[in-house]
Amino acid sequence: MSLTASGRGLVEVRHMRMTAEQWQAAGPGGKVSVSGLRACLPWFGLEVDG
Repeated sequence: MSLTASGRGLVEVRHMRMTAEQWQAAGPGGKVSVSGLRACLPWFGLEVDG
């Protein structure tokens, strides 16, 4: 966990890192979903479509 500065003050950022081997060894799990990605695309130099 770390703190990072945002335009609205400090925010807590939680980090989770797994190797491909760890992910695969965990077996089948629930569905994975990602939300809010569209707003972050420009941070990675990617364009937002439509």
